[in-house]
Amino acid sequence: MATSQQAAQTTVDPVDKKDEDGRTALHRAAASGNSEMVRSLLGREATVDVQDGAGWTPLHIAGEIYATHMIALLVFA
Repeated sequence: MATSQQAAQTTVDPVDKKDEDGRTALHRAAASGNSEMVRSLLGREATVDVQDGAGWTPLHIAGEIYATHMIALLVFA
């Protein structure tokens, strides 16, 4: 029983799955400037404050590319 509980606790929601750089789909959507995808991922309860391998969150990335519309989406999520 403890084994199945541990497995359930370590299961990552597919929306928050990380790639080889530690980035999630939300990181990638923010980096590409795709606000519709950001909205969709937030609607699926993507983790907003998740850090990639370099410690960057999707908000950091949106700020780096001056995507003010995405910054607002991420801040008010």
